Amino acid sequence: MTKEPRYVVTAVNRLTGEREAISRPHSRWKTEELLIRARRDNSRHRNQACYALHRMERYEGQEGTLPFAPPHEK
Repeated sequence: MTKEPRYVVTAVNRLTGEREAISRPHSRWKTEELLIRARRDNSRHRNQACYALHRMERYEGQEGTLPFAPPHEK
């Protein structure tokens, strides 16, 4: 049994200029629905939108370490 890949919606933050994940990881079909909704909402409020250039990307998961935790030695 293979684990289904997860996807997130990402967009460029207009304040910082960096691409950020703006959704939690979901299945492909659910992420496509979220992407369509985000693009539609962005087109309605283009001048006031916080994010631009929405895109669906594969989620690569994180190891679960906290940014302030010391590195784990093996």
